[in-house]
Amino acid sequence: SYHVTMDRWLPASPSDVLTIYIPQDKTGSTSVRRTLKAQAGAGGYCVIDLHDSGGRSCSGSAVLVNGGHLGTCEDVEKQSVGHCQYFTTVREPIARLLSEFSYFCLKCSERKFCVAPLARSRSAPTCPNVTFTQWAAAYANQYTRQFSRDWRRQNRSTYGYYGSYLHGFRDLPPLTAEDVQRAFITLTSPYLLVLEAEELSATGWDRLDGFLRGPRNRSLKVAAVVANVNHDPSHLAPSAPQLAHATVSNAFDVQLYELLWSRLHPGASKPRPAYQSHRTSPCTGASCRVNKTVAQDEVEDRRPHVTASATTVPYRAV
Repeated sequence: SYHVTMDRWLPASPSDVLTIYIPQDKTGSTSVRRTLKAQAGAGGYCVIDLHDSGGRSCSGSAVLVNGGHLGTCEDVEKQSVGHCQYFTTVREPIARLLSEFSYFCLKCSERKFCVAPLARSRSAPTCPNVTFTQWAAAYANQYTRQFSRDWRRQNRSTYGYYGSYLHGFRDLPPLTAEDVQRAFITLTSPYLLVLEAEELSATGWDRLDGFLRGPRNRSLKVAAVVANVNHDPSHLAPSAPQLAHATVSNAFDVQLYELLWSRLHPGASKPRPAYQSHRTSPCTGASCRVNKTVAQDEVEDRRPHVTASATTVPYRAV
């Protein structure tokens, strides 16, 4: 994608900026792309979509909405007069998994997880014949996987990030606490803007607009597009043991999100996730109490012990 990017982006001056979107499924990514495309031109930048083979080249500042990877900026800045930066969208990891499972697996939306055997764990059947617990284990810790490595230079996957995700990350080594730390450092870099999915209806567009083109006339919040929303997620009501096991499987992402949330909201109390207050499949009975206790103990035992104090990272991702 790097060479295609350089063919499509033609900076005219050192003040021109290429902003690369690093998406995560079910964090508002489709809405972000459509909004940016709708506002292009009026916002003082143009949009590059590498999935659109007929797209035009961009001079001046631009936003790459599809096809970018961590590590691309370093190559871009070596070969052009402009600057390069990233932004991404995040969401509470278990809530994101629930939405992803409902949308891509139960509903088979976009079909990419419902055709054999494009993407599935080693033992789980193809969607929609997959449980939430199986899904949460097979496609676990996506934030940590995405942001803990330079996917252009330290790609130990044969697929690249998105292909590795579609295959359940089975070609990658196990994660460690150091991966969480690397991902946290990347996500808190001054060259990477993190937007929470929940703030896209409020302050998010202003923050993104300021990041893209500085404190000039705001435009992005005017015509925000909402797309691919799960309008009726109530049919998916995981039990307490299912949620606990999903938390165990995604302990690295849970820890990373807590570190990131504390950085974004210093001194604030984190709100209770919606899936905890709307659960309709309560855990009852002696066996459920045992399972819940075991799962919670596993969460504590397997929780990655990292802090927000590290200041070095073994590669320049941004």
